This record gives sequence, structure tokens and C-alpha cells, in this order.
Amino acid sequence: MKNRLTRKLLLIVAIPVTFELALFSTCAVMLNIAEIESANESRTIRVMARMAPVLVSSVSSVTLTARALLRKQAVDPAHRSAERLAVQHEIDSFLKVATDSEFAEYQRQIRAICDAAEKLGDCLDQVTSTITNRTESVRALFDLRDAVSTIDQTSQIILNDLKRNRRELAESDAVVRRAFHFILWSSLAMSFCVAITGLIAFEKLLSKPLKELIKLSNGLADGIPVNAMEPMQHANDEIGDLGRAFESMAAELERRTGTERAIFENSADIICTIDKENRIQIINNAAKTHLGFEPRRLVDCEISELLPEKQKSNVLNRLEEIREKETYGSFESTLLKENGIEFDVVWSVRWSSQDELLYCCLYNIDFERKTEQFAKNLRTIVVIELTQALKEARSSVLKLKSSETKTTQKLDLLDSNFLKIVNLLKTLGDAISKESTDIPLSTKPTEVAGLLKESLESVSFLAKQKSVNIIVSTRNVDSIVMDPSQIQRVVVNLLSNAIKASPQGGEIKVLARLDGQFIHFEIADQGPGIPLNKQHMLFERFNQVGKLQSEEGKGSGLGLYSARQIVEAHGGTIGVISDGQNGCTFRVTLPARQQ
Repeated sequence: MKNRLTRKLLLIVAIPVTFELALFSTCAVMLNIAEIESANESRTIRVMARMAPVLVSSVSSVTLTARALLRKQAVDPAHRSAERLAVQHEIDSFLKVATDSEFAEYQRQIRAICDAAEKLGDCLDQVTSTITNRTESVRALFDLRDAVSTIDQTSQIILNDLKRNRRELAESDAVVRRAFHFILWSSLAMSFCVAITGLIAFEKLLSKPLKELIKLSNGLADGIPVNAMEPMQHANDEIGDLGRAFESMAAELERRTGTERAIFENSADIICTIDKENRIQIINNAAKTHLGFEPRRLVDCEISELLPEKQKSNVLNRLEEIREKETYGSFESTLLKENGIEFDVVWSVRWSSQDELLYCCLYNIDFERKTEQFAKNLRTIVVIELTQALKEARSSVLKLKSSETKTTQKLDLLDSNFLKIVNLLKTLGDAISKESTDIPLSTKPTEVAGLLKESLESVSFLAKQKSVNIIVSTRNVDSIVMDPSQIQRVVVNLLSNAIKASPQGGEIKVLARLDGQFIHFEIADQGPGIPLNKQHMLFERFNQVGKLQSEEGKGSGLGLYSARQIVEAHGGTIGVISDGQNGCTFRVTLPARQQ
């Protein structure tokens, strides 16, 4: 069922949300009561503000009249008229309050007070006008008493009603405040309980499973097998599903890692990683078989410690070039065993920019080299024996030819065939003898630019057929000691292969540069490249891989093999750099001897 964890979390969240809503409602009630109280205060103040001037004016008029009566002095008519106008103004203002719907309940009392105030004014006028007539003055005073009594009683009614409303509101407010305090403290207590409950539920639903998941992850990072760790407690929700999926993934990852580790440890070839300082970081058990070293002894050692002195700079330069170009490469070199014996290997190298490591596979070709020498010797013996046998057979035929004239024509043909076979075997013998690494060299100082020019002339017709543009450049190179005919043979072979692999209208770059004690010839094409898994076989006899398998590039498979023999006879190396997809670069490295 979907959203199981969501429902549990909603249940945890719903409880405090309910309390928050209750608290919000209580606050709203308190705010409403406060607004009612404020409105009541405002009504009281407005009534008092309009009623007080009427009462004060009335009392002032009564006081002035009483003072004049006691002194038996007549009141100034102008002063009395002004005072009466002021009182009438306050009465009119008070009457406006009665017309307000907010004070509809006090309308009758307000009109009574205003009428009494007007009557009081009339009585005061009568008193002041009859001060000299005692009888009339006494009657006017009685009328004045009735008016004052009416004002007093009516005002008292209004004030008592306002006081009662205020008291009731205060009592209601007190009840609500007590209820609010109770709800507030109860909510605080309940919120605390809910928080504790929520923490416990959160710990059970999320925190504990996630801690177990983290523990499992750390165990995997430390290399602890999954079956050796305490299994997770899976809940019936998404976290539980995640835990089960993680355990399944960890088990599958462990299985694949074990398979990869088994392949790594049991590989017959040397597999290792080299960091940017050319130190070995990881190496498999094949190091014991091929080098004689325990793998742990080679960890953190420089790769140059396993190289002969004459090849250190060349191999390190090749590794550095692969790092800079962030590509793949394959080349040959010699390694030293623990007992000092040298053996030949083919390097297959890939640079990982993410790990900043060179991943290397070193294939031991020492057995192949010995097998080649054995096969060469065997073929030489076969050629010698066959040649001798055919010579003897031919000698017999010659004797037969001299004795039997009738078969002379047939024997002439047979003799011619024998001679062809002898010449063919002689040619084969010469070819086999030239396969030796001890190729006789005729070295002399040779201008590099002139050698490249002659090489280009040899392949110019082939380049024109495919409209291939060949760009030649040299850097700090004048002349070096070499066998010009043999090295030209190598360069022509590499150029021919590059032209055959290049697309119509492609471009080939030829570079000759001096680097310390070595000269490098580089030929880069735009062909399809050479597969990574076949680069180590590229310079073996009768092997055709990658671009040379095209219809126009097929041959005997002896070209690159012969090139390697010639280069090694000069004390140099030959290799290739290619990612298997976008062209390749062949490099020939020779000692830069000046004389």
C-alpha cells in the first residue's frame, strides 16, 4: 500500500496541530472579548463626555442662582442669557447621542435629562427674575428641586446601567481568562506529552531505521561482509522498503566485488594502478609470479624501481603523455625481476581523471620472444635441410640428363623447377635471418628533415590517390646517428598504414622532436583507431588488427613487426596511443646520438 509512512507522519503531526487550533480559537475568543470591552469603554466615555457638560452647566447655573438669591442681588440679564445659550448648546450635543443607534437603549433617559435640564434653566430664569418677590422665589425653588431631582435620577439610571454592563463584562472576562489559563496550561502539558510521544514515534519510524542503514553503509565501506553484520529490522513502510532494497543492493555489490577481486587476484597478467607521482597503489598477485616480489612490498614503490636504467625516462615519458592526453596507450618495455633478470612486457594503460590514477595491465611477452627465436632457428634448419636435399636431387637429375637423351626436354623442365624452389627457399632463409633482433646496421649521421622528405616522396602517390594532406614539422632536430635506409623503411611503413586508414581528404601529422637524449617520431592519423584489447598484439608477427584490417590495408602482417625489430636494433622503442575510436598516434623513440 502506498504512502504508509506519510500516513504515520500525518498522524504524528495532526495531534499538535489540533492543540494549536484549540489554542488559536481560545486566543480568538479572548480577542473578541477584549474588543467588546473596548467598545463598551468607548460607549461609556462617549455618554459621559456628552452628559457631564450638561450636568456641570446645570450645577453651575444652580450655584450662580443660589449665590444671587442669598445676596438678594439681581443677575445680569446678558450674563444669564449667555450662560443659558451655553447650557442649551451642551443639551443639543447630548441630544445628538440619543439619535445614535449605538445608544438606542438610553434614548428615553437622555431625552429626560435634556428636558429636565431645559426645565431647570427655565426655573433658574424664573428664580432670578423674582429674587425680590419672596413668594414667587420659593415657588420657583420648588420647581427647581423637581428638575434637579429628575436630572439626578435619570443620570443615576444611565450610570448604573453602564456600571452593570461593565461589571458583567468584567465577570465574563474573568471567566474566560480563567478558562484561557486552564486551556493554556493544559495545552502546554499536552504539547509536552505529544512532543515526547512524537519523538518516540519519530525515533521508531525514521531515526532508528536510518541509523541502522547508516551502520550498514559504514560496515560496507569498512569491507565487512553483509552476512557478518546484524540484519536490519524492517518496518512495513517506505523506510522498510528502502532498507530491504539497500540490503539487496549491498549483497549484489558484494557478490560483484568478490568476482572482480577474484579476477584481479587470479589474473595471469600484472594489473596495477599508478598515481601521479608514479607510485604503485595497488598490484595483484601476478607480481609474485612474474617479478618475484610480494605484492605488499611493491605498494607505494615508484614504478621506476622495476625498470632498467636505459628505459626509465622513456617509460615515464609515455605514462606522463597518456596522463596529459587523458587517453589510452599501449607500448612495450622491459621490467626487472627481484633477481635482476630482465623480461619483456606489453603495457596497456588507461588514465582515470576521476580517480587520478593510471590503470595498467602488463602482459608478459618473454615467452613469445623465446618462442619466436626458437621458430626462427627451426625455420632456418628446415630451409638448410630442404636446400641441401633439393641440391642433391638436382645433382641426380643432372646425371640422369647426361645419360638419357630422350628425356632431355622433360629433365630440363624438372631442373628449372628445382632451381626455382632452391631460389625461393634461399629468399625465405634470408627473410627469416633478417627477423632476428641482431639486424646488421649501417649507421651514420643522418639529417632528419631529409629522411622525412624522402619518406614522403615514397608514399606521395598513395597519398594523392586518397587526397590525404601530410603535415611535417620538426623541433630542435638536426641530424642523429642511425641507419637511414632502415629507419626510412619504418617511417614509410607507418605512413603507408596511416594513409590506408585515413578517410578520403583526411590529414596526417608527422612530428620529429628532440627530448633530452631521445628523438621522437610521431605519426598521427584520423582513422578509426585500434581496439584497446588488440593494441598489445599490434607489433607481433602475422597479426593484423584495427585499421590494417581494411581491404586496402591487408598484407602479410610483417610490416609493423619488422618495424619493431629495426627500432629495437637501434636501441629504441615503438608504441601506439589510441582510444580505439578516434585515430591513433604511432611513436618511434630512438637514442639521439650525434656521432
